[in-house]
Amino acid sequence: TLDNRRYFALDVTDDIEVLLLGANSTDTYFPRRALAAAADADRALHVDSGLFSDLDRGSLETTDVLFLCNLRHLDAERTRVVQDFVFGGGGLVIFPGPLADLSYMNRELLPPIMAATILQARIKRPQQLDADGRLHPLFDGLLAGDAADQPTFESWFEIAGGEDLVPLACFAN
Repeated sequence: TLDNRRYFALDVTDDIEVLLLGANSTDTYFPRRALAAAADADRALHVDSGLFSDLDRGSLETTDVLFLCNLRHLDAERTRVVQDFVFGGGGLVIFPGPLADLSYMNRELLPPIMAATILQARIKRPQQLDADGRLHPLFDGLLAGDAADQPTFESWFEIAGGEDLVPLACFAN
């Protein structure tokens, strides 16, 4: 009878639906390849891709995580669709392109979703992630091995935000 006093329900999803969108198919190429490799190992992960022009409420009905790849700008209607998707519990990953309209992102897209500001693009000597500990557990075991095989970043955006923002990964330097 002791174990009948308290209970909880835990809903474990059978599928994770990921949608990658870009202005063209080359915008989603690398994330699509990386996620397709992960989907081969985990049958619960389903990856689909398309174009920003296809983005509407219907395209997100079964989506759990939305990736906006090489994002520059979305019109007002698509911006609202993305915001409503996040408000409804959907996950959002944004990969701004080098020609991203940061004014749009900082004034229209991000404020209702999170207290963050994307600063100017940084293009310096190539950077690698800090594989020695300043990574989210999501990356456990992913960056092990030879340093020459690690992902290298030629450019990136700095983000300024509130105290609740915690980076998933940091650069080694």
